[in-house]
Amino acid sequence: PARPMTSFGGILLAGKTNAVGQLRLSPAGFVWRVKNSDREVTVAKADLTRLEWLRGARGKQLRCVLRGGLSVAFEGFRDEDFAGLDAFVRANGLGGEG
Repeated sequence: PARPMTSFGGILLAGKTNAVGQLRLSPAGFVWRVKNSDREVTVAKADLTRLEWLRGARGKQLRCVLRGGLSVAFEGFRDEDFAGLDAFVRANGLGGEG
């Protein structure tokens, strides 16, 4: 069954900023937001073609590959975050085709 939402704190927008924010996952996609700021990055489910779990400079990284070949990556995950993240993505049909 689909889950309504899950979130991860201490996450950075890889290669773009040193600001630490929270990544919230919902059945509609992902939203990364910096606390006490209007800075926000949204990734819609419809735009996702693939998700990749990688080693980043600051912990594990989730790369979201989008339609048109663009990508956005979120960094700062712990190894143990993968199981919860993977379960949420599978339960909600996120991650596109692959």
